[in-house]
Amino acid sequence: MASNKKNTVMKNMRKCLAVVLGVLGIGFGIECIILAGWGCDPITNFDVGISLLFPISVGMADMILGLTCFAAAFIFRRQWLNLGSFLFCFGTGLSIDSFHAFLGTWGEALTRTGGVPVKIVFVIIGVLAISLSLAYYIPIDFGYAHWDIMAMFIAEATKKSYGFGLTIVYIIFFTASILLGAGFGFGTIMATLVPGWLADKMMPHIKHFSYRIAGITDMK
Repeated sequence: MASNKKNTVMKNMRKCLAVVLGVLGIGFGIECIILAGWGCDPITNFDVGISLLFPISVGMADMILGLTCFAAAFIFRRQWLNLGSFLFCFGTGLSIDSFHAFLGTWGEALTRTGGVPVKIVFVIIGVLAISLSLAYYIPIDFGYAHWDIMAMFIAEATKKSYGFGLTIVYIIFFTASILLGAGFGFGTIMATLVPGWLADKMMPHIKHFSYRIAGITDMK
């Protein structure tokens, strides 16, 4: 019994470490798109709007939103959660701020001097990083992230699909971000429309890598 419990703990720890790679990739991708200055996905755009209204960082705004979603799911839909959920809900904001501290000054100077071509490169790198991170994390199946939690709540309330729920989430947060004064543009379009589609294309090619990193032996 003790041996089985120890094995379960070790397996979960390995999955947690694997999830951290996905969280870092998401944070890196978001920061790259933010640096381009052409908006970001609706949820991050909302975080930007909150950071303009209150003296907190974009990452801190995302962390507050993520932990709020985690708390709501913990109360009402605990079956959606796992350790990966907490890492994403808490860690994505921390990752964004960490990469901003690492890349912010250099990236902002580069986009000012390089102009439109450099901004396009930042957006492309950001979208690729987010897409790859999603394709890597989803097969690990270690709990919903905060955008999933919100989408699922709306899907249940409307008796529609997850995709419908996510669309409503995006509409709400995009509208709120504009009201808060956040900008939008090419980065918003790319970050909203491309990662989900591209992650689906990438997933069959990298899911076995995800399984190996996470220690999942029942590969499908």
